[in-house]
Amino acid sequence: MARGDVLFKNGAVVLADTVLFKSDVLVKEGKIAEVGTDLRVPRGAEVIDSTGHHISPGFIDIHIHGAAGHMFEFSDAEGYGAIASTIARHGTTGFLATLAVLPHEGTLSAVKTAMEFARADEGNGAKCVGIHLEGPYLSPEMPGAQNVMAMRGADIREANEYLRAADGMIKLMTLAPEIEGALELIAELRRRGVVSAAGHSNATFEQMRQAVQAGLTHTSHTYNAMRPLHHREPGTVGAALVMDLLSSELIADGHHVAPAAADVLLRCKPRDKVVLITDAVAALGLPEGDHDFLGMPVAVKGGAVRLKGSQNLAGSVLTQDVAIRNLFTWFPKIPLREIFLMASLNPAKAIGIEQRKGQIAEGKDADIILVDEHFEVSLTMVEGRIVYRRQ
Repeated sequence: MARGDVLFKNGAVVLADTVLFKSDVLVKEGKIAEVGTDLRVPRGAEVIDSTGHHISPGFIDIHIHGAAGHMFEFSDAEGYGAIASTIARHGTTGFLATLAVLPHEGTLSAVKTAMEFARADEGNGAKCVGIHLEGPYLSPEMPGAQNVMAMRGADIREANEYLRAADGMIKLMTLAPEIEGALELIAELRRRGVVSAAGHSNATFEQMRQAVQAGLTHTSHTYNAMRPLHHREPGTVGAALVMDLLSSELIADGHHVAPAAADVLLRCKPRDKVVLITDAVAALGLPEGDHDFLGMPVAVKGGAVRLKGSQNLAGSVLTQDVAIRNLFTWFPKIPLREIFLMASLNPAKAIGIEQRKGQIAEGKDADIILVDEHFEVSLTMVEGRIVYRRQ
């Protein structure tokens, strides 16, 4: 879509450290040019009245598998486009294409497709800012809905093959720190500038401590598919709660994590270390009923995705705007600004792209959304292009 100068007028601007009420944001050439009150309207600029809206940095979903009937693991460019346009309607301006456990050739093919889409992105939806490999080096003891048969020990040579194929696009890798070869791989990933996350893991607290020393800095879908907290063995969850170095993902749909457990995480973690994700799958945007994803039959009912005939969750149909609304509903004492940042600046920091994305500040990419008092998205802008406008 066309990119032009835009002036957002008279909204509540969400900054990294405060909210500026009745203020403006000027966008020029895809970047945020100025933030303040009563800004002058440049010649030819579109003026967008933002009264009654928060002008927020766009959401960045670093853990999402699909939407609109498509999964990144098996999608072509058309499928990527459908996912990107679907999530943009809910305020997501950037995402990591998240790839579940696949056999080697399947992972390699999916990585190449993700890289090609990101490089050829035509700007019609949320932007693919990188790849999240959720596996294949996970624990069969904590499989969740993933393919146990394709899980394997950590292999630096294989991982480097994926890194070469992605040409710098792999930003995050989820692995189980306790499996064979994991600590060596974590150290290699740190050397290569890739963030390591603990997930689908049965790691003890001590194994997590060793992983952090090796370079691990993140936990995937905290509480889910990981060794739970016990008062004599705090486990993977305990490490996520008390190790301040770790940023921790949270699926705030009310199905994956009870509000009280989310409260524990929010009380324990520094607020800038909590990262809202969706873990959404192809069912997002589809009607409730039976579907088949990654070769597994699932049932979508009541806002949850479960393996057919089971209570086991298999991803979500959550969107980031709903996650924001849920958190504010559950915890009205948390400043709304901090909740917005959990879906924007915090994920940008977690994967090291905060120098250009995740906040409204001069010189940053113009990834901006307008959110009304009902937490509904009225407009989504990606790098200066309006990709969604509610009619």
